[in-house]
Amino acid sequence: MTMHFTRREFALSGTALLTAVMTGGARAQEGVHSVTTSLGTYDIPADPKRVIAIDSRSNLEPAVALGLNLIGYSHSPVRPWVPLDPAVPMLGAPPNIEEILALEPDLIICPTTDPDSEWWPLNKLKAVAPILPTDYLATWQDNLANLAAWLGKPVIGAETIGQYNGLVADIKARHAGAIAGRKVAAVQLDASKNAIHVRTLGTSYGQVMPGQVLAEIGGLAVPADILADSGEVGIESAGELLGDVEGFLILDFQNGSVEAFADNPLWNRLPAVKAGHTHVLPGNSTFGSLYTALYLAGGWDALYQTLA
Repeated sequence: MTMHFTRREFALSGTALLTAVMTGGARAQEGVHSVTTSLGTYDIPADPKRVIAIDSRSNLEPAVALGLNLIGYSHSPVRPWVPLDPAVPMLGAPPNIEEILALEPDLIICPTTDPDSEWWPLNKLKAVAPILPTDYLATWQDNLANLAAWLGKPVIGAETIGQYNGLVADIKARHAGAIAGRKVAAVQLDASKNAIHVRTLGTSYGQVMPGQVLAEIGGLAVPADILADSGEVGIESAGELLGDVEGFLILDFQNGSVEAFADNPLWNRLPAVKAGHTHVLPGNSTFGSLYTALYLAGGWDALYQTLA
């Protein structure tokens, strides 16, 4: 007698079936191929039709770039600069396992950030569908290239990364003088704490996109070791720590902080602010992938134009 499991029964049926998912045994079917990731070696669909991206930044962006058939995503609303089909819905945030199970995905992309957390519940999601992992400590290029290789789309992955590399090369050529000798910083202004968050590489935030893009352009950044572990600078210390910064890329989270800082005397006393060497970039671009990198490159380009 052949036994059939509903997806709910499958998800709840214990360790044996969970192991089968990871090895591909419980999903033996035509049209799969084996991949080896940080999670082990297992089968995924050769042409996935129902993909869920758990994180709207590090997972959703590469999924869109690779042309995957998305049926949902989580974490936070898609950024306006990401060309996502508006028909793709945002799911519950944090991810709801029951909701995801009901959608019957055949592939899930999920960060390895904290596999037992409510926001990135990788260990629970293993029982729903095969997982392709991303690593928050890796660059967006490495994550995109890995996903492209596992999905059999290495050419598309290389082309999308090449698009970004071309833009970076153009910015470097046009602003070579300013890039070489003028210190700049990407900052988030925080009126609630009367503080400035510097998004540079080397802080506890890891691979922050503004810092990574600046490094790839070759810009002179504020070193993380003079800042608090998170990159935070109290406004009373801004003159001492940021007084030699010649340009600020202001990441406007559109929560009123940029407007509040317009009347802050300590902020306005900074030489770069007094000289008008600032550029406001709307939206939260702290984390992301290809499209956020392209968006930030445009922001750095605009800032360097103020330093010409």
